[in-house]
Amino acid sequence: MYRAKPVFMGDEPVSNLDELQALSLLSHICNTHDTVIVAIHDRKLAIRCFNRIIGLKQGRIAFDKPANQVSIVSLNQLYQP
Repeated sequence: MYRAKPVFMGDEPVSNLDELQALSLLSHICNTHDTVIVAIHDRKLAIRCFNRIIGLKQGRIAFDKPANQVSIVSLNQLYQP
């Protein structure tokens, strides 16, 4: 983040933060980078903070949709066997 690169890539960048701090940090990341790519398991934050969600299941793309077309239910299905 401090290098001010146009692309931010992160693996669970807010997983150890409380909900308020996580939302604040993700908002900052999204507002200061042209492109943000993250792996995140917090489904509510994913829908709230990003405009596109790619769901992966068993190493394959299960869906690739605008966030406003993705529900918590559809994200929960990714975690079902």
